Amino acid sequence: MSASGGKGEEYRTACLRLPAFPLQWLYQQRPEWKGRKVAWLEQLKPDSPLRYLSPQAEEMGLSPGVRYATALGLVPDLLAGTCEMEAL
Repeated sequence: MSASGGKGEEYRTACLRLPAFPLQWLYQQRPEWKGRKVAWLEQLKPDSPLRYLSPQAEEMGLSPGVRYATALGLVPDLLAGTCEMEAL
């Protein structure tokens, strides 16, 4: 699909796939977490499910949907963070 921008210009619609974008945003806020076991949560509460995981956290057997408190029991050095959706 394309549209004319005038003066012979043509604009095209594009889609971007940004894998685990909230986790990437979290790394921008906390660069020292890069390469560590990290999870992104919608809310920083014990019963919140993990949404996005770093490869290091997945290697420890964690998967999206596991509750944060359970994950901490399995991986005590897990780092977790969240962000306001408006900031994304």
